[in-house]
Amino acid sequence: TIAVLSGIEIETEEVGGGGPQGKETQILRPFFFEKIHPNPTKGMISIRFNSPDKRRVSVKIYDVAGRLASTVFEGKARIGMNEFLIKPGDFASGVYFVRLETEGYTKTEKVIFLR
Repeated sequence: TIAVLSGIEIETEEVGGGGPQGKETQILRPFFFEKIHPNPTKGMISIRFNSPDKRRVSVKIYDVAGRLASTVFEGKARIGMNEFLIKPGDFASGVYFVRLETEGYTKTEKVIFLR
């Protein structure tokens, strides 16, 4: 079922209630990648994304030359909000790109690490 609220499509799913009330509607939040914050930073950054199911997800950090700097996560996401905290002390100062990939969705966000 697709519901449209304020111009935003929300996918819903019928779920059994287990009691006399019958079926309820549960809202499934779509897959999305939040803005990285704080950015720029000398402290920790938060990488957050929401997953409506336990799909395979890859979160990697690349330098400006496109070289892999770190694999943050590769595996199955939890249902709901997923968060990873990264210490910029593990990286030289500069511009990096955090790339999140999953089936049917890829997004890259720029982050600046300061020393």
